[in-house]
Amino acid sequence: MIQKKDLKTLCLVMCGNLLDYYDFLLFAHLGCIVTGCFIPNLDPTRTHLLSLLLFSLPFVIRPIGGYIFGRLADFQGRPYALGETLKLASIASFGTALLPSYEVIGITGAWFFLMLRSMQGLSLGGEYTTAGTYLMEKYGNHRGLLSGLLCASGTVGSLIAFFISCLCLYEYLPTYSWRIAFLMGGIATSITYRLRKRLRSEITPLESSEALLFALPHKTAILIILLVGALVGVSTWIPMMYSNFYLTKVLDYPLLTGLQATFIALIGYIILTPLAGYLADRFSA
Repeated sequence: MIQKKDLKTLCLVMCGNLLDYYDFLLFAHLGCIVTGCFIPNLDPTRTHLLSLLLFSLPFVIRPIGGYIFGRLADFQGRPYALGETLKLASIASFGTALLPSYEVIGITGAWFFLMLRSMQGLSLGGEYTTAGTYLMEKYGNHRGLLSGLLCASGTVGSLIAFFISCLCLYEYLPTYSWRIAFLMGGIATSITYRLRKRLRSEITPLESSEALLFALPHKTAILIILLVGALVGVSTWIPMMYSNFYLTKVLDYPLLTGLQATFIALIGYIILTPLAGYLADRFSA
């Protein structure tokens, strides 16, 4: 049973995931602008395709982050690992906001930007998986609802990123407004990191690392989890990313129209995932 004293911990877990997805999804909506800042002189279609490639890079890195921070969580505890993921996310956000453009440092900026995107992938891979594991271990009777809320918290971060991106697209704002968006994410992530750090002493480790080292699931279970995760990822991210490209580049709708379609999808996801989790708890055997 979830007690009132646990709400602070739950909020910090959810907020960390929210901010990680905010930092991550800013690039999904502003990728063309940000990419053009570090790799200029491309036509709009090539810039958009390159931004999609850069957006996909963290997905390749995420499993590595999940493994690294998962092992760190096994040896140092889940709260410690959750703090370190936010530290890495804040570095990536501040770095992106403050990184000089191509006109200042040339192609070096593109390489640094590539490194920052990789750091974001490491952070997201460690944050989401470690937070989910912690919640499932500590609140096993509510694993469906809490897993749904965890997924929804990431989508809330995506929604906030959507609104900030829409503001950055208005003509009356300066061209560097996207940097302010990343800077805001870095500041909020740093504050949450500090708050999580204070909670470490309040949270009791759940299991010893020695026990976890030998608690390996069956290979078939691992394969099923990977396939289900891949299916969820494809069904979630491809419509979200390709809808903007299809509406703007194929059907010639304004970019804001594509963002509005994304907004509707995000609202549906936020509502349905906790509901599905609650129903899973309610009717599970």
